[in-house]
Amino acid sequence: MGESAKIKGVTESSFLAEEFWQKQFNDKKIVEIGKNGVFNAELILKINPQIILTSNFDLSATDKNVANLIQAGVQFVPNLEWLENHPLGRAEWIKVFGYLLGKEKEANEIFEKIEKNYLKYKEIAHKKITENPTKKPSVMMGLPYQGVWYVAGGQSFMGQFLRDAGASYHWENDTQTASLALNFEKIYEPLSKADFWINVGMMTDRKSVFDSDLRLSKLPNASKIQIFNPKQNPKGGSVYLTRGVIEPDKVLKDFVKMFHPELTKDLEFTYYKELR
Repeated sequence: MGESAKIKGVTESSFLAEEFWQKQFNDKKIVEIGKNGVFNAELILKINPQIILTSNFDLSATDKNVANLIQAGVQFVPNLEWLENHPLGRAEWIKVFGYLLGKEKEANEIFEKIEKNYLKYKEIAHKKITENPTKKPSVMMGLPYQGVWYVAGGQSFMGQFLRDAGASYHWENDTQTASLALNFEKIYEPLSKADFWINVGMMTDRKSVFDSDLRLSKLPNASKIQIFNPKQNPKGGSVYLTRGVIEPDKVLKDFVKMFHPELTKDLEFTYYKELR
C-alpha cells in the first residue's frame, strides 16, 4: 500500500534480505528491535512507535519490558494471520493493515484482485481434474528434521493450497490444521508413489535432497519424481516466506503450473523453482 516508511523497527532483520529492506537498515530508517522472541524495550522507546504488531497472542503484561511499553503509551496489536487455515484468509489480513493505515479502500481493492486471481487459477486446475480425475498428480512434501518428518495436516493452509491446485495429497482427509510429526516408515509409501515433492528445506539441487538421507536414494521413483522448492533470497532465506503470504494467488499459480504444465505454458514461476 506504499506505506513502508511507517515501519520503524522489526525483529530478525536477516529474514528481510531484499535490496529495498537492506537499504532501509543501512540508511538507519529501520532498526532491529530484537531477535529470537526477545525485544529491546529501550530501543523501542527511542524510536517511539504508536503500535507494535506481534504474532505472539499471549504477551504478558507482567513482563517488565511489555509493562514499560504499555505505560509509555505503546499499543500491542496482534497480527495472527498465521493462524488462518486458508491462503486467502491469510492474505485478507491486509484489511487490518488498511484500517491501521487509513487505507481501507485500497486494502479492499488489493484483496479483491488477489481473490479473483486465486479463484481463476483454482478453476483452471479443477476443470482439468474434473475432465480426467485419474490423472490427478500426487504430491509429497518436506524432509526429516532431527529424525522427524513434518508434513502439513489435511486442513492446514498448505493442504488447502494442494486441494485448490488439483493435486492428490496422502493426508488430504486428515482433520489436523497443524503439521503432523511422522517417522520415515509412515512417509516411505506415499513418497515412493508421489509424482511431485515440494518444500524440501534449504536444498538447492536434487543431489543434496537425496544425500540428506541414504534411504531416499532407494525410492523406486527416485529418478523420476519432480522436486520443487521455494526460491531463495540473497541470504539463503525463502522468498515465499517473505512475500508469499500476501500473494497466495501467485503461489497457487506456481502450483498449478507445477502440477498441470500443459495448462499454463504461458506462465512463469514466481516463488518456486524445480531442483535439478
